[in-house]
Amino acid sequence: MLLVLMTSLLIWIAALAAWIFLSLFIHELYHLAAAFICGLTVERYRLITIPGRGKGYVDVLIPKGTKYYLLKRGLVHLSGIMAHIFLAVICFLLFRFSLEVVLRGIWLEGVVVNTYLVFINIFLEDSDGRKFWDMIKQNK
Repeated sequence: MLLVLMTSLLIWIAALAAWIFLSLFIHELYHLAAAFICGLTVERYRLITIPGRGKGYVDVLIPKGTKYYLLKRGLVHLSGIMAHIFLAVICFLLFRFSLEVVLRGIWLEGVVVNTYLVFINIFLEDSDGRKFWDMIKQNK
C-alpha cells in the first residue's frame, strides 16, 4: 500500500512539473501565433522558460501607424491568458469524464495550474493582463 501511495505521489509531482512547463510553453506559443496572425514582425522569441536561465518571451514590433494598432496589440497581450483558459477548460472536461483516479488527479492538476496562471497573468505587475489594461488606460 505504501508503495502505491509513493508511486502516485511521484507521478503527481512529475505531472505538476510537466503541467507548468507545458502551460508556459503553450502560453508563449499563443503569443507567437497571435503575432503571426496579426501580420506583425516578430523580432525575437524564446518559447521555453527555464528556471534560473530566463523566462519565455515574444518581442513583437508594432509600428504606431499600424491599422488596428490597439486591437492587434491587445490580441497579442491577451493571447497568453486565452491559452491558459483554453487549457484549463480542456483539463476540466478530461477530469470530468475520466474514470481512472490517477488520470483524474493529473487532469485536476492541469486545471489548478492553468487557473493559477490565468490569475497570475491578470494581476501581477509585469503581466500580460496588466500591460493590456495599461494600454487601454493610456488610450482613453
